[in-house]
Amino acid sequence: MKTTKNGIGASNLRWVPRHLVKAFAAAAVLVAAALPLALATEAGAATPAFLETCFTLVGNTVGNPGACATGYSTPAAIGAGASAVGSGPGSYLFELIGTGFSDDGSNNLSLTTTAPGVTFLGAKEVALGGPDYAVLSGIVTTGASTPGTYPVTLTDDNGTATSTATANSLTIDAAPTITSISTTSIAAGQTTPGTVTVTGTGFDTASGGNATSGVLPSVVIQNASNGTDLTTGTLTPTSATTFTLASVTGTNKANNASATAGTYNVIVNNADFGSATLANSFTVTASGITGVSPSEIPASTATAASFTIAGTGFEPGATLVTGGCTGLTVTPSSFTVVSPSSATFTATSSSTTGLCST
Repeated sequence: MKTTKNGIGASNLRWVPRHLVKAFAAAAVLVAAALPLALATEAGAATPAFLETCFTLVGNTVGNPGACATGYSTPAAIGAGASAVGSGPGSYLFELIGTGFSDDGSNNLSLTTTAPGVTFLGAKEVALGGPDYAVLSGIVTTGASTPGTYPVTLTDDNGTATSTATANSLTIDAAPTITSISTTSIAAGQTTPGTVTVTGTGFDTASGGNATSGVLPSVVIQNASNGTDLTTGTLTPTSATTFTLASVTGTNKANNASATAGTYNVIVNNADFGSATLANSFTVTASGITGVSPSEIPASTATAASFTIAGTGFEPGATLVTGGCTGLTVTPSSFTVVSPSSATFTATSSSTTGLCST
């Protein structure tokens, strides 16, 4: 190699004129100057930061910019062994509100927590307007999920962020249990309402609904075989150990027809999606008369005899109809429903013989 007045050359290279050498050097300076600028732009991208968590109803507008739905407190709370996977309208998803999310459709998106036995499913970022974003995700907990408040971690193309406050964390509640119910049966078709008091632990006392989802606690009495529910009325969440369910009838909730006779499960659904079942604890009995006592009276008896009818599904206001014996006279206004399984009446006989039906 040797140096010439035109530049640097070699025996196996073409001559490089000096003016081109200067041009190459200038271009190199421009490239070198541009690189730090591009790197600085990438490094300056906003990183995720959290505001709050809650649950959002599928099919509704997703949250409000910078806040979960009006009136719902934070953090999001869910029971051990529960799930909220957004399976369709009327179901719920976990929602994390924050800023600096990438929202670029990348597969590099994950949502995790240190809570044991908790899995997030199908996390997706959504722009809410302004600087605010939401991450929507299904969530599943297990019986191994220990009650407590845990941080949530989000990773996307803008970086990684972890909860720094209770409001943007995740709370796991203890699962409810049922130990007993006050009433264990009702007659099919019975329309006179009864009351069922459910006793247990871990019941949600938020009568206005879950503070982070708006879900209301409920008690369901469900046929163990066909899944139909009894008609029930207002639930009063008296305490964390007592729920009182009013206006329970022996009718099908879906169509008001007589309920199917058989065994039923009693199910407590907490507002935090946790639930408990007391299996085969309630019975719907077939309505009818099982016996009359006494079964006979002396012929031509002018003195009124007292009768007791046994059966199921007797209701106040019911009437007595007899047939097959014209000589039996029921004392007016003597028929009385004592209980759903017992009724009484008095009657006289003007016949020598006869067989009656009631």
